[in-house]
Amino acid sequence: MLRSNSRLDAATGVAVLYNLACLGALTGQPAEFSLSRLLEALLRQTKLEKPVVTSDAVDDDDLKPLKLRDASSPDPATVRVLAENRVATAPDVERLVREGLIDSEQLRRIVAAMIRQVVGRLR
Repeated sequence: MLRSNSRLDAATGVAVLYNLACLGALTGQPAEFSLSRLLEALLRQTKLEKPVVTSDAVDDDDLKPLKLRDASSPDPATVRVLAENRVATAPDVERLVREGLIDSEQLRRIVAAMIRQVVGRLR
């Protein structure tokens, strides 16, 4: 519904993805579930004037199981894999994890780095 419903405005779509990520973390889904939805939300919000996912995400109680605050920088090879595969949706990310092209830790690092970039743009 989220990707096929063109009547859903961008900010609402980002909020839905963020809340799905929170739900996944709270219900014990594999980390890739929540991280892939956060990544899609971050990619989608680049088109928004005001970001929905901000630095608060690293301290959100619902997302604490993902340990975003503690994540170090991602490996450049992971960034390359995401760019080369033109990742745009959570299912795209999950496919790359299933195929072994990226691992959960690198996905966590790239999501945390993107959140930090959003913070930098807000200052």
